[in-house]
Amino acid sequence: MKFKFRLNAISILLLVAVTLLCGYGIALNVITLINAIETLKIILNVILLLVNLALIVTVFSIALFSSYTVNKKGIVLRLGFFKVVYKKEELHSIKLFSKTQKLVLYLVDAKFTVIVINANFYQAFTKAVQNEFPFVYEEVVSE
Repeated sequence: MKFKFRLNAISILLLVAVTLLCGYGIALNVITLINAIETLKIILNVILLLVNLALIVTVFSIALFSSYTVNKKGIVLRLGFFKVVYKKEELHSIKLFSKTQKLVLYLVDAKFTVIVINANFYQAFTKAVQNEFPFVYEEVVSE
């Protein structure tokens, strides 16, 4: 089962700022490339242009394709092109802190991660994890 990653306002602002800066960098490099005569200047502008394009693609992939997936192997977090796998052997418990509305996944080595999805899907996510991995227990903590 797949659950969409929720971006908060600060993350969205940062992604927009990076996109705008990269767009400015692309425009500036294209203008410089048109007027460039020296070979070194052309090479440097092409490199900068490619870096800006790569950053924009990365930002859009994070904004559009970030999600959690619960499957037989474990829980997979995809942030654009990046992937983090929490293997089923590492999973211990999942807790919902009702006062702060945080869903936290605990691992066996005393590590944890906050699940960043829409609060309306906390129950569905917890059920999906427990259906796939019945040994992961759920706890609601009122703090």
